[in-house]
Amino acid sequence: MSTSPAPLLRLCHFESPFLPLQPYFCYHHEVCCKEGCCSRYEYKYFQSWHFWYKIYVVLGILVFLLLYRYICWYCKRKERNNARQNEDDGNSHVVNLMVSYNNRSECTPKDDDESSDPPPLYNVAIHLPKPSNTDEVPTYEQALAHQ
Repeated sequence: MSTSPAPLLRLCHFESPFLPLQPYFCYHHEVCCKEGCCSRYEYKYFQSWHFWYKIYVVLGILVFLLLYRYICWYCKRKERNNARQNEDDGNSHVVNLMVSYNNRSECTPKDDDESSDPPPLYNVAIHLPKPSNTDEVPTYEQALAHQ
């Protein structure tokens, strides 16, 4: 075993009974061995793919869990903000009453004999004749008597 002119490389020789002597280079911190270049330090385990595969699997699981927690936190925060906005809106119960009132089936006219016409447009209605006694407001009894 001899050293090469490059300070970071070491010249090694592969000996085989079937092939002639084959030279190859290893880094200066590696040792020449039967398999090729071997590490003489304890970090040999860190160079194997098994180690890095386990590390990547663990990191992948951690990223998945963190992403899951963030999505849960975001959904809960959004839900809390929506609930808070509904509580702060003082008219929400009035709106709910109006929607339920408008969705009732009794409020639609069911007169099949008479077809009711829609009211006239504003620009047409302002030119229609006005009632003659507009100053008089009927009393409750008078209004009931006319029905």
